Amino acid sequence: MPLTREQKDIVEGVGKPMLVLAGPGTGKTEVLAHRILHLLQKNLASKKEIIGISFTTKAAEQMRNRLVELGLAIEDQPLICTLHSLSAKMLKEKGNEIDLPEEFLIADSYEASLVLSDAIFDIDPKVIGEIKEYSKRILLLKANQKRPDDIPNGLFKKMYMRYQKLLRFHSALDFQDLILEACKLLEIYAPVKNFYQERSKNLLVDEFQDINKAEYSLLKLLADRGTGLFVVGDDKQSIYGWRGGDTKILLGFTRDFVGAIEKPMTVCFRCPEKIIRGADEFIKRKPPLIPLQKDSEPIGILDCKSDVQEATYISDWIKTGIKHNEYSPKDIAILYRGEDIADKIAESLTDAGIPIIRPSPEETKHVREFIACLRLIVDRRDSLALRVCLASNLAKGIGSKGIKNIRDYAETNECCLWDALIIAQNKDSFNRWHKPLKAFNQLFEYLSTLTTKVELNKLLYEVAKSFGYEKEPRIIEMVKKSEQIPPVRSLYDFIQEIRGLKGEKSADPRKSGEEQVNAVLFITMHSVKGLQRKVIFVLGMEKGSFPQLNADVAEQRRLCYVAMTRAEEKLFLCYANKREGKSAQGYKFYDKSSFIFDIPDSYREFIRPNY
Repeated sequence: MPLTREQKDIVEGVGKPMLVLAGPGTGKTEVLAHRILHLLQKNLASKKEIIGISFTTKAAEQMRNRLVELGLAIEDQPLICTLHSLSAKMLKEKGNEIDLPEEFLIADSYEASLVLSDAIFDIDPKVIGEIKEYSKRILLLKANQKRPDDIPNGLFKKMYMRYQKLLRFHSALDFQDLILEACKLLEIYAPVKNFYQERSKNLLVDEFQDINKAEYSLLKLLADRGTGLFVVGDDKQSIYGWRGGDTKILLGFTRDFVGAIEKPMTVCFRCPEKIIRGADEFIKRKPPLIPLQKDSEPIGILDCKSDVQEATYISDWIKTGIKHNEYSPKDIAILYRGEDIADKIAESLTDAGIPIIRPSPEETKHVREFIACLRLIVDRRDSLALRVCLASNLAKGIGSKGIKNIRDYAETNECCLWDALIIAQNKDSFNRWHKPLKAFNQLFEYLSTLTTKVELNKLLYEVAKSFGYEKEPRIIEMVKKSEQIPPVRSLYDFIQEIRGLKGEKSADPRKSGEEQVNAVLFITMHSVKGLQRKVIFVLGMEKGSFPQLNADVAEQRRLCYVAMTRAEEKLFLCYANKREGKSAQGYKFYDKSSFIFDIPDSYREFIRPNY
């Protein structure tokens, strides 16, 4: 579809900082891609003077793919990446200027949580149960550019300081540190700042409404006066307040950059009329978006007596739609906040032989452990990988006390964690852990010998079997993937491929290939940015659950809006009077969410199953 006049004006507007207000389905990916093409084709910039910033690695991949579709080969494209991976790139190149370790590691969320648990265990083990709260506080402090020295003395400051010290011990940075250290590098080392400002003469930023203060500081350092700064966002879709995302940054853009202009995108190409009209009334968008699809069904409010009835209706609806070839499994997504409320639907669809995609937190943890084991086989100095393996079932009998003693020995004697473990297996003070430590070491010696004796897929199978994970779908998939790797490629190469950007991990936990799999997608609402499906079911529309009254109701409203506007054809908001499970805290009875009644009657209809 050719660009509209509105989109064309935005694409061709150059010479001033520009904020594009793009509601859901208005074609922001198309505009960003055409903006890059326009800059290149009109010789307004070379590819080395353009950087595209996406919120997730998946969005970056989608942008690259769209440019290929438009005729721009991968080798002719500018750098398109997340802000975290750009920061990692800068720090890998010049981090020595701010005393970063030459080969620093990037701690993902699970690795960071293990390091934080160690910090808490070292300072005050009695509060280990509050680790999630401490993690949130540190994340928000870093999002607001607050380091340990910037907060008052007290227990929390000690834990924060200890956490940072342990990250340093592991030669690691967490995701937030990448941004903070990149800012520090640009602020104090002019040659790097000048180089990247040249690289960022045309800086395109997606999902601008979700950036935090630290990220904005980095963008401003890169953009300089902002002449070529082009940002796209929508304050109605800001849903990352928990990581410091602040709509005030978007709303203050034209104040922060001299001569900045603001342009709206007003036509919704994705959602049918009654869905987008109902959603815009719900979020109070003024003026509302203009729907391209004029004829549509109203939003379905599924009103069920229990989650059992809800699961029966939804699974029957999906089975019927697939049986009559009205929909394929990949056309449908189930959205939720508390993951367990989708259990009954997932079980019913699986029993009916309908494929689903639903990575569980436990499965994700097992995949991380599996990859950590591979990393440790390659490099015993990878102390983050070792720390993950010590927390897994490979390290039975060592326990938290044993791990702490090994850590303490390594720190005191200034050696790596693996060397401390090897010494500990023969040291008298570690006598109670000698047997499990020797078993752990022997396992890795055995797995290491296999790297030169067997094919890669057989090695991976042995690693999976060591954990007892050889039957897990995502690990089976990785083992099969390894069969396609040419013999000249090493285990290291395979690890980098499955981890993504050569070690430059993103904040996005999702697999990039999900959309190509013909399966019903189960996914949290916070993970749906960039997603669209013909049919969307939103679960958990109960009072006290969504919105939760002890959380930011305005942000939850925006989250609901984002979920609603993923639908291309049909949208169901699902309420159950009775639910059971962890999210419901046992059996619990609910009234309908107030969100349901914030949608005008003319755009919704109730569906009440009679079985």
